[in-house]
Amino acid sequence: MNDLPLADAIERQFEVHHNEGPEFLCRCKWHDDHGRPNLSVNGRTGLYRCFVCDARGKIGGLSEDEELQVLKAKLRAIEDVQTEFIEVRSEAWLKQFSRHPYWHTARGFSRPTIERFDLGYDPNSNRLTIPVRTIDGTLMGAILRALDTESKPKYLNPKGFRSGHHLFGAHLLNGQERIALVEGPLDAVACWDARVPALATYGARLTEGQAHMLRMLNISVVVPFFDNDLAGRMASDSIKAIVPDMIVHRGEWLWEAKDPGELRPDQRRAFWREAGFTPIPN
Repeated sequence: MNDLPLADAIERQFEVHHNEGPEFLCRCKWHDDHGRPNLSVNGRTGLYRCFVCDARGKIGGLSEDEELQVLKAKLRAIEDVQTEFIEVRSEAWLKQFSRHPYWHTARGFSRPTIERFDLGYDPNSNRLTIPVRTIDGTLMGAILRALDTESKPKYLNPKGFRSGHHLFGAHLLNGQERIALVEGPLDAVACWDARVPALATYGARLTEGQAHMLRMLNISVVVPFFDNDLAGRMASDSIKAIVPDMIVHRGEWLWEAKDPGELRPDQRRAFWREAGFTPIPN
């Protein structure tokens, strides 16, 4: 740990459980973290984030903005018991968006997949659009994704949207009782493009609200397919405790890639087969 410039500062500020490369796994100070430690700190950048309450900041003291982010994180930690207010959209609302070559050329999605998810582009904001829907397919708006690397934040959710209340892709299930669970909506799109039924949790965790949705969908088997990093492994490890009534079947990462979206379609299918399942028909 001595070759990491912030190792000592991390140990002074947090209770360190262990470290894996530059990532330190610590106990979070902003919620009751007496079980499995949930705060990850980068020993090079000093950036930290809790995977439960989403507290985040940087080692070396909190600025006023970071203090505000911590406060917002505490509020997000109880989002599952809060009421969601979001405007329902008509299907005609999507007509304001146009097609964009990014989805096919950069992401490699097939034309049928692009149309199935209504992936588009908003010329007014110069952002890509990813429509989000309820479990029954009702349109709630669209996530706006930055098209360039300079625009921040990278993703903008619809106003009032509480990610912990939803599972991206749930409306597409057609009786499937076995699903892959991924972090981001585009990871889910990539899996469906490879004929792997997948739902996205909008982050590296499964909330109690989302677990309830899995039960509503009659899901019996969950295959974690979270990002290939410490946060993803932690999220995968925590799922069984959240859905003890379901079979959690762990697949294996056999490739050097950050997330399912970086894999080729045949590799996504191989992951699904490695878990013991057959890709769904076209």
